[in-house]
Amino acid sequence: METDSRALYAQLLDACQTRWTPCGEGRMCWREWGDGPPVVLLHGGSGSWRHWLRNIPVLAPHYRVLVADMPGLGDSDMPPHPFAHDNLVRSTQLLAEVIMDGIRALTPEPVHVIGFSAGSITGAQMATLYPENILSVNIAGASSLGLPWGGLAGELQRMEKTMSRAEQVAVQAHNASLIMLHGFVPPDSFEAELQLENAERARLRTHPLADGDVLLEALPRIQAPLHVTWGKNDPYALPNLDERAQRVRQHFPNAEINCLDNAGHWVMYQRADAYNPILLRQLKNPGER
Repeated sequence: METDSRALYAQLLDACQTRWTPCGEGRMCWREWGDGPPVVLLHGGSGSWRHWLRNIPVLAPHYRVLVADMPGLGDSDMPPHPFAHDNLVRSTQLLAEVIMDGIRALTPEPVHVIGFSAGSITGAQMATLYPENILSVNIAGASSLGLPWGGLAGELQRMEKTMSRAEQVAVQAHNASLIMLHGFVPPDSFEAELQLENAERARLRTHPLADGDVLLEALPRIQAPLHVTWGKNDPYALPNLDERAQRVRQHFPNAEINCLDNAGHWVMYQRADAYNPILLRQLKNPGER
């Protein structure tokens, strides 16, 4: 995975087109690959477009792939409204409005929305606010279903300004093994470097979403076909993954739900081999299971 991902990252950078849309007093950054029906990818909290590194290559031959840096993250400027932790529903709706304005500036066509973690919650809100613009909703690593989670298997480490770059990467490797990936993350790995670079540029804080019920509240109002994927070792879905799937089905009976073995929170990266074929099938026939 290490060598492949480094090479893949370089190839994607060479092949992409960068687009900009308004975002508050600044701009929102999008990266684009491919041609065809548009799909929109929304990454997770404290992340960037690079959360989708191992998925973009399978989508680009068939679709116009529009990958956002979410407002306040990556290369995008802050959104026009604060992300209020005491009103998470409205905060995610306001993010959805900014993103949809960007989508409409990039394409007049309705889109498939694919979201990860916090991006899945924002994507769900987009589907409730703009049903005429959304063909399907595909979410991975989703939380905010009104259920407690069991916490992390260890303590997160903090970075200090006095640390060397290598020490900071090692800290992020430790943290990624607790939060993002199932199993040991080497301290000099590409994934750890990616985690550090994403964290350094993260200004918008969406972490309270994991304890909320924003997605649960949105589910009954989604009109598009819904597909949900978790890694079976996702700390944000444990210890009640089965109950989470049950809650989705209670509020959206026709949802397709997949839980993948040997995968943590970043399921579409760690198990791209399993996730990508499922995703392509769902996009081709979004109303079928």
